[in-house]
Amino acid sequence: MRILNVDNDPYLTFAETERRQGKKQFSPWTTSNPQWLEMAKRYFPEIPLPTAAQLEKPDLRPVDIRDLQTLPPHTAVMGEACLVAVGGPPAAAVALEHALQGKPVLYASDQEKTLPGKCTRPIWAGAGNHGEPDAFTEAPAYVTGHRPLSFIFKELLRACLPCHYDSQVLDPDYPWLRINFGEWLGNPHQWPAAFRVAWGNQRLAQLYRRARQEGLWPAVLERMRARTQASADYLHSLDKVLGGLLREPRGSLLIAESPQQVRALEDAAAFLKEEGRVLRALTPDQAFEKYGLRPRQALALWEKTHDFIFEADFLKKMTTALQKHGGEIQNAWRLKRIYVDGNPQKGGVLEFCENGATGETRHYRRFSQAHLSLGATSFQPQQYDLISVTGISMNALLIGGALRGGPVVCGPSNHLVPLLAPQTLPVPDRSGQQHSLPVTFVRLSAAGSVSPRDRGQQWYCYDGRQAVHLLHRIRETLPAEMRLVVLSVTGCNRVIGKDGQQVELHPTLYPAGRKKTYSQVTIQIGAGGGGLTQMGFIPATMRAMIHETETKC
Repeated sequence: MRILNVDNDPYLTFAETERRQGKKQFSPWTTSNPQWLEMAKRYFPEIPLPTAAQLEKPDLRPVDIRDLQTLPPHTAVMGEACLVAVGGPPAAAVALEHALQGKPVLYASDQEKTLPGKCTRPIWAGAGNHGEPDAFTEAPAYVTGHRPLSFIFKELLRACLPCHYDSQVLDPDYPWLRINFGEWLGNPHQWPAAFRVAWGNQRLAQLYRRARQEGLWPAVLERMRARTQASADYLHSLDKVLGGLLREPRGSLLIAESPQQVRALEDAAAFLKEEGRVLRALTPDQAFEKYGLRPRQALALWEKTHDFIFEADFLKKMTTALQKHGGEIQNAWRLKRIYVDGNPQKGGVLEFCENGATGETRHYRRFSQAHLSLGATSFQPQQYDLISVTGISMNALLIGGALRGGPVVCGPSNHLVPLLAPQTLPVPDRSGQQHSLPVTFVRLSAAGSVSPRDRGQQWYCYDGRQAVHLLHRIRETLPAEMRLVVLSVTGCNRVIGKDGQQVELHPTLYPAGRKKTYSQVTIQIGAGGGGLTQMGFIPATMRAMIHETETKC
């Protein structure tokens, strides 16, 4: 099946070349058009656009967890014991709340550890910055019918009928979730973890289904409702403190493009009503008034009023506030080892490594509590099984469109998110004539390709059919006067574990053959895409504990 490209879109030309080479997982791509690259760099500098050659796979070597007694003698351990948070935005949020409470804290990450000319793109940097604080959206996939065993069976059937399946790529109801069989076949050593993740989700899916059949509100939904609402309340309060963490106005526009999608949104409205959330119908005029878009191909328009978008520089604002309130930041440190004291009250020592011009330097820091949010990085000994669910992340310029609201969601998965406010710029038409038009920097994201946790050199690759589907459906939705110019396309590797949702756990070791859990270390893991939406939950819990203590006093 040939990829249609009537407008000679450079990315679709590239995609057709990848398809002819027999690839299912397409390579990352960045436009070579200097005019569009210069426009993005000059007017929207907040969003970097590295080339495919500059992308560097993150360091996924496991973090060792050891007893403090194994720390080499005479090791130069620095600093007073304090909370140390390590990783992406969820860890930064924990560190910031600690600093806001006037307590010493260290926030460490390896965002700046890459070699000159290279760039590591973390999971959160490829996301749509879309917060969806409700149990329906954040709950495990089995809540919406994707039970592991039946899903695997259907995917095996599709693999046996590839021509029929590929012919449906442009259809609005094209499945958004796939299995990346090619990489699984090449990574048999990761199969045991995958089986455990699948079986864990299958068991939970059965419990969920039984509870619903008995007319009960399942425990997983109660947990997700509590977490998402607490997180949203905290993030809204933090937005007021920092002055611009979240974009205005709030809400997201949901577009149904087929009868099947209309029924799905009607079911979603009933589901959200159960947890006190609202999904309200909109007219095309109402959608244009709030979101700056009057969609084509829409059978129904709905709005989730509680959704939000993070500002493009939200992490920078958080770390700036962290430093302002006395927190220490190290952006080139990679966590290598954790030495835990047998007495949880005494914390332990973290070993970091930093690569510099003269080689590798080790840093040893005391901690009283450690909060780790390390994405796909594993631990030794193994603490929790993970697999990747790889989505597509596209950066693009929307020419002739001044989107002014929240995310636009077409069907079950295709997102169009305005990351920055629109600007009126001189833009050439296809004949070279210059016109002053509104331009919005947007991110398109969609889909999930179930892959091994460690994808090796395929880390930034993505399902090519899903990418073509995403681009086609968004263009079919946009009004004819709007033009979408694709700047870059990469894969975005979310992770998921046997619980199908974000969990926090304490590491377990077996000193002298006896199981021991170390509560001074918290590992936040298995977000399944909910890392940003739920990153306010732990800080909200910390704040509530302080308030409770003050009330008792």
